[in-house]
Amino acid sequence: MKQAHETTPQERGQDAPWYTPTVRVRLADGSTLLRPGKPVQRANATLTSKWTGVSRKNLRLLAEVGLIRECQVTPKTLLYYPAEIEEFIERTEREPDFWNAARRDAYITARRLRDHRWEKTDGRGRD
Repeated sequence: MKQAHETTPQERGQDAPWYTPTVRVRLADGSTLLRPGKPVQRANATLTSKWTGVSRKNLRLLAEVGLIRECQVTPKTLLYYPAEIEEFIERTEREPDFWNAARRDAYITARRLRDHRWEKTDGRGRD
């Protein structure tokens, strides 16, 4: 049975842009050739949360700790890699000891620092 947050790759392609990174290849004569890399999909926090079932707050925390990547394309726009997050979820399911003491402490500390930072501000991340 399909869960509410699951979408097909075709549905995802309509909502979020695909990004093709450039790969630099050094040639024997010392010059550089630029080639297109493997296309990847990036999506904002709302779409990524909808697709993966991970809340927007937890996406941000996981990125702050360094467990997933985020890409800041403009001052107010953060993009995530949904396929990478799905791999992360599968890894945590496969490895029972994934959340060892170091990872757990880093995640909890990031959460505490973030909550503490918001308590000292006007609620929008500003002093």
